[in-house]
Amino acid sequence: MPDVTIEGGDQLARSLKKVAGELEQLDQEADAVGKLILAAAKARAPVRTGNLVASGSSRGSSVVFSAPYAPPIHWGWAMRGIEPNPFAWAGAERTEPAWLAVYSNMIQDDLDRVKGA
Repeated sequence: MPDVTIEGGDQLARSLKKVAGELEQLDQEADAVGKLILAAAKARAPVRTGNLVASGSSRGSSVVFSAPYAPPIHWGWAMRGIEPNPFAWAGAERTEPAWLAVYSNMIQDDLDRVKGA
């Protein structure tokens, strides 16, 4: 069996370890994405009193509306004659190109820093 030599293996291992150690940036990117989606979802939420919109929050890339009637409004409730109004999904879908760009730019930046083999 012929000998195989990998050149740059040590450099590759070091740069991968460095990039992996810097992935906390992902938390910052997720926070930015969550705020982007939240703003779009709030803009699409129905408003009577403003309580539904005010109950919206984001943590990381997760968006939550804590008003107790948020799920029936979003998903609908056939027994009560409430038609679905998926305002949160619509916000995420409408902003998808923007948040995909945030993540793909971050990933590309990380990959560009990997050196070696």
